[in-house]
Amino acid sequence: MTRTKSTFLALLAVLLSPMAANADIIYTVDRTVGDGTVNGYITTDGTLGVLSTANIVDWAFTLTAPNLLGGASSSIDFATALVTAIVGAATTATATDITFDFGVADSYLLFWGNATNADTWWCLITDIAGCFGVDAENIGYSSDGGAAQTVYYDSAQIIASVAVPEPGTLALLGIGLLGMGAARRRKKA
Repeated sequence: MTRTKSTFLALLAVLLSPMAANADIIYTVDRTVGDGTVNGYITTDGTLGVLSTANIVDWAFTLTAPNLLGGASSSIDFATALVTAIVGAATTATATDITFDFGVADSYLLFWGNATNADTWWCLITDIAGCFGVDAENIGYSSDGGAAQTVYYDSAQIIASVAVPEPGTLALLGIGLLGMGAARRRKKA
């Protein structure tokens, strides 16, 4: 192997190595819960498979629902959690989705409040008492006296997905690689 070729391969390996490591993954949340919605993101540490509380790096949501703050339709932005909790094996991640399986016993996923809205939550739970339901997903604001919206499930639900990269980004990457190849050929000639 020529020196130029080995240098090129070494540089390529260095550039691609961060992609092989567990990098944070940002999942987009766009859920309908009864007459309400949960919109925002969840960032994990890149772990795939069953998630634990430690795997959640960051999150932020806007909750919108009738009567969420006692009005006709209200929105609450909350992040910087007071509590983020995953219990059991119902919450799993793939490279493209986070799923909560309501068929897995003794599990819940809870995002609870922040300094501004300490009584706000988004909760998915199986057969454990709490979060105002069994095998349920709900959003709420407890100063209003309980869950604003609750939906009951008996199967797995995809609750967050990775945004699909835009084709333009992939095209630019391809053009860049072609340009590097052309420059290399000219240098050889």
